[in-house]
Amino acid sequence: MKNKRIFVVAAGLLLIGMSTFGFTNMHETRTIQLSIGGLHCEGCVAPVENGLKKVTGVSQAKLDFKTGIATLRFNEHNTPLSKLTLSVADIPHAMGSKMKYSARFMLPLQAGAGANAEKARKAVSAIKGVQKAEQNKNRLYITFHPKTADVTYDQISKAVQNAGVKINAHAGHH
Repeated sequence: MKNKRIFVVAAGLLLIGMSTFGFTNMHETRTIQLSIGGLHCEGCVAPVENGLKKVTGVSQAKLDFKTGIATLRFNEHNTPLSKLTLSVADIPHAMGSKMKYSARFMLPLQAGAGANAEKARKAVSAIKGVQKAEQNKNRLYITFHPKTADVTYDQISKAVQNAGVKINAHAGHH
């Protein structure tokens, strides 16, 4: 019994230490959405889905051709969110090499963000590696600099929260 208590206390201290140093999200799998550009027909769906599934950290990828939204299960332990988003441009296009796909990360904000959504947009825009952040209703659409991007979900999340806005954790979950 004494050994069990020591183990439980040691495990608890390890978790506290990990959270102190920011390691708690290291293996967290998230559902994220990308707005995909360059889609021309249903024939584009399979190449994009298959290309996304090849990115380290992606366990599922489903693209809705009608909306242009790809929903992914993603763990960014090995591949930052920005690299995942930028990898879409490297997927061979179904219509040939002269065409390219593109992607923007879609971050759903909690309903009623109001004026603070603009603060969140500015805060995200200030992150090194973010090329552009646009707000449309309760979403931020984020693109990254191709050569300097190494931006994580946690960086974006912290910037948004520091601006006084909450992320809608349930948007995009099925």
